[in-house]
Amino acid sequence: GKKTKFEKKVFISDKNIAYFEERNIIKRELKAYSAEIYPDEDFSIEANYIEDPELFFMEKCDLALHFPDEFINLNQQERSKTFEKSPEVKRMIWFNPIESIKPEKRAKYNELKIQLKPYTNIEAVESTIEELKDIIKENVFSNKVEESTGDLNKKIIYIISDSIIDKEINHTLESDIEINQKFELKIISNVQNVTDYRHLHYQLLKKADYFFLVYFKKNNAWLKAMTAEIRKAPGFRNDKEIMGKFIMAAKDLEVDKQRIEGFDIVEADNPEMLIGEIKKLKFN
Repeated sequence: GKKTKFEKKVFISDKNIAYFEERNIIKRELKAYSAEIYPDEDFSIEANYIEDPELFFMEKCDLALHFPDEFINLNQQERSKTFEKSPEVKRMIWFNPIESIKPEKRAKYNELKIQLKPYTNIEAVESTIEELKDIIKENVFSNKVEESTGDLNKKIIYIISDSIIDKEINHTLESDIEINQKFELKIISNVQNVTDYRHLHYQLLKKADYFFLVYFKKNNAWLKAMTAEIRKAPGFRNDKEIMGKFIMAAKDLEVDKQRIEGFDIVEADNPEMLIGEIKKLKFN
């Protein structure tokens, strides 16, 4: 067909046959958005004459997607060599949660994630395949010129609460001059499942400067799910830094600090203490 000027190019690794089906699902979705996918059947001839076809294809692309199983049997040196390729290309390694819980893979995947940390262009993405499609589209097709969500100088705070944040607290937060001059608050209260707010949630994963989880009901699964959601945020952002991630938890709730590494934990008597915590941020 006719090539459009907006055509995007995405590299999807075909090294691991176990991901054949997933690769096709993602490929079909991106082709529907008129992205060109590499390596493609038509280009395999070209690849025969090239010393490193993977590098050749990746360098043509806006984004590269890999699957973890292509790295787990490499030794440390081989891994470093492949991670160092194309530092200017954004690369993602997709960890399918269904595979991640398999005992024979869990430790290998965790080791791989640790090894990835120094490579700022490589992102470990743990999500369902549906979310992965959204994350890729968000990265490849979202216009670099961000549409503003209001005042550019205000920092956005995304608050997800398991309890109802009552009207009084909302009113105090909205009418507090100090808070309002510096911050734009986005509050989702009494949340069972953030996917009910999917579009807003993705926008905020992409744009929020601070994340607050308000945790007052004894529900460990909820906390685990929400911290996992916020950990997906880097996949949606180009270079936008996260300035803080907080869990404001009721004093009597045991929070397993090992499992939620990267979050600051604030003990609180009631959700109202959120007001004071937000005011502290303005000194950052």
